[in-house]
Amino acid sequence: MARISEMSAVEINKLVGAVLVAGLVFMAINVGIDEFWHESTVESSHYPLPVSAQAATVEDSADEAAGDMEPSVLALIATADTAAGQKVAKKCTSCHDLAKEGPNKIGPNLWDILGSSVAARQGYSYSDALAELGGQWGYAELDAFLTKPKNF
Repeated sequence: MARISEMSAVEINKLVGAVLVAGLVFMAINVGIDEFWHESTVESSHYPLPVSAQAATVEDSADEAAGDMEPSVLALIATADTAAGQKVAKKCTSCHDLAKEGPNKIGPNLWDILGSSVAARQGYSYSDALAELGGQWGYAELDAFLTKPKNF
């Protein structure tokens, strides 16, 4: 095999081109295989809150037994595991900052969000639908929004 210093520029270009084409063919095959064997799974748009059978109030227990509704968000909060909540909240930090006076990211800063007005964080551009909604973030509103944002 000829040494690189003895190769002409055309031969070097052919070699580099062959490597690039081989890489592109490999990537195209990889994408094609991923599309062909793609398993579509529907994931929920929220992180589930832990549910404890002991957490439900007497009223909630009666309603659950009848199959009418899930435990109230306050019952869930009363028995929530803070360590598990901190672990789940780390997933939220990819889009939101949780620190006091932290910056807005893809989503707005969530420090002290409870009790604040909906779509009112300074320096963040909200969707028209959320901006027109009005109201304040309470436990029930946050639960409904995190469970099904489109329905909220």
